[in-house]
Amino acid sequence: MNCKNCGNPLREGDQFCPNCGAVAEPPKTQAEEQKNENVCKNCGKPLQEGTMFCPYCGASVANGQAPSQAAWQPSAPPQPSQYAAPYAQGAPAPRADDAPSGGFFALGFFFPLIGLILFLVWKDQLPKRAKSCGKGALVGVIVQFVFGFILGIVAGVIGASQYAGAAIAGLVLHL
Repeated sequence: MNCKNCGNPLREGDQFCPNCGAVAEPPKTQAEEQKNENVCKNCGKPLQEGTMFCPYCGASVANGQAPSQAAWQPSAPPQPSQYAAPYAQGAPAPRADDAPSGGFFALGFFFPLIGLILFLVWKDQLPKRAKSCGKGALVGVIVQFVFGFILGIVAGVIGASQYAGAAIAGLVLHL
């Protein structure tokens, strides 16, 4: 017989559970056993007809034994998504003094290499400020590239027109 409170096995004649101190019920007669046929043998809770396992303690209705803990293994906890926020994966949470900064955007714009370095240094501790530096550096590089490309085209056109003008002037002089 088992304790109704904790499920600890009781010896015949025990009036209290040696594990939890609950009052042990006296053994049932054969007539009471047949009357309570749809009762879990492990925890004593009522069972519905056709139940194979007790919904309260998990014991098999056939033998009254609770399943061993080794038989059931919980599944591994879900892994964090690769798209989760960095602080969810163990990185420190952003600081309270972190905020986007126009000054650091301008610094990154006029000096893109410094903006890139600051972005890489601050990306974990001050992500908003680092983002300002990175955006400034990226916009600065793009603007400098476009401006340089346009300036190169203009210089090429001016140089070509001067060369063509000089060549035409040279031909006129030779005639």
